[in-house]
Amino acid sequence: MPNYYIPALFLVPGDNCKDVRVEPYGLVLRKWDVTIFDLATLETKHSLHIPYEMMTIFLRNCNMEFVISAPTVEKAKLEARVLKAMLYINGVAPHILPFISTHSINDYAGINCRDSEFLKDTLPNELKEGLTSKDGKVEVWPFELTLQTIIDGNLILTDTVFKQAVANARVWSKLNDSNAVLRIMQDSLTTAPLIVDKGQSILHIWTAIESIFPSVNQEISFRVALYLSQLNKNINNRYTYFIGVKKAYKTRSKIAHGNFDEVTIEEWRIAWDLLKDVCRSILERGEIPKEEDLLKELLL
Repeated sequence: MPNYYIPALFLVPGDNCKDVRVEPYGLVLRKWDVTIFDLATLETKHSLHIPYEMMTIFLRNCNMEFVISAPTVEKAKLEARVLKAMLYINGVAPHILPFISTHSINDYAGINCRDSEFLKDTLPNELKEGLTSKDGKVEVWPFELTLQTIIDGNLILTDTVFKQAVANARVWSKLNDSNAVLRIMQDSLTTAPLIVDKGQSILHIWTAIESIFPSVNQEISFRVALYLSQLNKNINNRYTYFIGVKKAYKTRSKIAHGNFDEVTIEEWRIAWDLLKDVCRSILERGEIPKEEDLLKELLL
């Protein structure tokens, strides 16, 4: 099965972090710089579906990439969204996956010089042998073509956290197959930070949260707060959590009705954390419980 490589912008490898491979996912640390001439070679001799100048900008902020085994590039993108969502619920800060390619950054670093018998000897010894344009074709497709995201939290990624996210991704993918609402939750988790208008991002988050309680149409803030408090039944103080959710929902309502001047990063973080709590609780439960089941848990 083909491997697809996706640079992860802004993330930094933790101490002693190393390459990891747990099928179908992998973590690859970046080893080499890629010159503008390497990327120009890809532009002229390979198959780029984005301008190589954009790749130059993106790669300035890249310390690692994810690798995914998948039958097609579209399937690889779907798997990447699952992995990204699971990294988020494991405490990794928002990051960007700008493009996806058939080869690793470490593969095409130095390709311009390797294509030339005259320039090959100017490379470090470790780069003299490797991919050339005669060996195969590098293909690159767009994914998240942006440099804007709401970055909040820990940008350090360790191999331990990556392995935990992969374990969660395997469970989440199975749940995804049986409940379409989980795709809404997952996609909101991965796209909300990319909506840099924090007010609109909060509304996007709450749309996903409310999707798991489709029949709530009266006393909305009370019932949603009650259900979320019970859904996250393992938290220490559910009453405090209940009050916090009601306050967060009030912020959401003010934004939705145009009664909010400026949204702070703290208000955005509260909504973001709620969505992560919901996804984490669904993982622990192995399903999305019905509203009636949550009430029975609470009252019986």
